[in-house]
Amino acid sequence: MASLIQSVALAAAFALGSAGGTAGPPASGPQVGEMAPPLRLQDQHGTWHTLEAERGKWLVVYFYPKDFTPGCTTQV
Repeated sequence: MASLIQSVALAAAFALGSAGGTAGPPASGPQVGEMAPPLRLQDQHGTWHTLEAERGKWLVVYFYPKDFTPGCTTQV
């Protein structure tokens, strides 16, 4: 019984110790008019795209899960 109590106490100590965290303030994104940070993203066909390759063009980066539902994708 004592080892069970010790195990629970140890698990609680680890859980409480990690709950506080040491994260700093949230990172802020680019401000209006600033250049976006470099991105390298893969599309649903496996092709990689970078912002650098699209520089000077209008670009919309849209994230949508590939769930094979044509209705939602068409609506977008």
